[in-house]
Amino acid sequence: MNRYSILVAALGAACSPSRPATPDYGKVERLAFNRTAAELALPLFWREDANKDQKLDPTELDSYWGLTDTERSQWVTPQGFSQAFENAYADIVARQSFGGPKITDPAEARRQELLKQELSEGRLTLLRTDLSHAKPHEKEFARHILKAASLVERIFRAQCGSLALADQIPATDTRSRMVYFLNNGPWCSAPTTESDKDCNALSSRPERLSGLYPAALQADKGFCKKLHEREDKEQIINQFAGLVDTGNGNLDPTPYNELYANEMSAVAKELMAAAELFPAGEEEALKAYLKAAAQAFLDNDWFKADEAWAKMNAENSAWYLRIGPDEVYFEPCSEKAGFHVSFARINPGSLAWQKRLEPVKNDMEQVLASKAGKPYKARTVAFHLPDFIDMVVNAGDARSPRGATIGQSLPNWGPVANEGRGRTVVMTNFYTDPD
Repeated sequence: MNRYSILVAALGAACSPSRPATPDYGKVERLAFNRTAAELALPLFWREDANKDQKLDPTELDSYWGLTDTERSQWVTPQGFSQAFENAYADIVARQSFGGPKITDPAEARRQELLKQELSEGRLTLLRTDLSHAKPHEKEFARHILKAASLVERIFRAQCGSLALADQIPATDTRSRMVYFLNNGPWCSAPTTESDKDCNALSSRPERLSGLYPAALQADKGFCKKLHEREDKEQIINQFAGLVDTGNGNLDPTPYNELYANEMSAVAKELMAAAELFPAGEEEALKAYLKAAAQAFLDNDWFKADEAWAKMNAENSAWYLRIGPDEVYFEPCSEKAGFHVSFARINPGSLAWQKRLEPVKNDMEQVLASKAGKPYKARTVAFHLPDFIDMVVNAGDARSPRGATIGQSLPNWGPVANEGRGRTVVMTNFYTDPD
């Protein structure tokens, strides 16, 4: 805003003290608003221009989980947009109009430009869950799971070796804060930036080192192979233990419940509190899993939690929850299980289709075999149809920086997996947003 327009605005306010000017929320179009809010590390998302007036209305704004501790009520009140949102909107307009801060240091300028490129090679999409008609204890249950999910993010970042790095990012460096959040660490992940060492959320540009193995061990690029050559490899590569150097090169496989004791016990408390919310006779299978999972966070016995989890299904629970360590692809040796949360509601429309398809799946196999011809032969179909779920939130290893998993079968180890008693789910609300 130039000096003349500032003067006009001031005169207008002085002449009409009882009628303050209504801010113009049409200065930034919707996609640019969402892109710029991300660059400023603001958890704000303009969902849609429902009334097609090309202006942001309070009913069109959402605030999403994970980036900050703020909720939508901080940005939108019953009276309309809050002062905090007005300030945020002014920052978005300024960034759109004038770009980012001018940086004189060439190395820092290049890092910031790479971070901007990193953010530009993706677009935030929204998974919106409406619990306005849920029972009060169901809403409180969801709050406990979201708190547990935030704690799991901390555990996963510790596993990735990035947890301690978050505090090194200045609050004013919003691009870096956003990149760190999206990637669960300071290292870039976009196709054109992931291999550039200068693309980093920290100006010190730390090397990517796993938190599951001693740093000195990782100096040897072939350390994963050497772990498999050790006589104690069964203990060393235990999927539910990280390795700690106890001196003189000795490696101690430390169970997760000891390695991340503070966060693990805090997650257990949230899960137990969530289980106690449901009255007798309601969500019994879910309550059993919540309690079993809480115990696993305390004693590291994930196979017992699997037993309770496998007994949940679309018929006996309205919710889907998987919380704990499962997949291994995130770490350099692909041996240690990464912590994650997948929290969803059972898609009610899918239950009717499951009931219709279950009796005819062998008939479908016969038709398929007839169409395929030799050498394909029809088999007896023994699989269970997957549960179809509407995701509420993914956290930790389940929250990928690029895209999302649309189907999954778990667990990967133990009696439930070995005996084919696991569960397969399909996430039905991914890639359905209007954009």
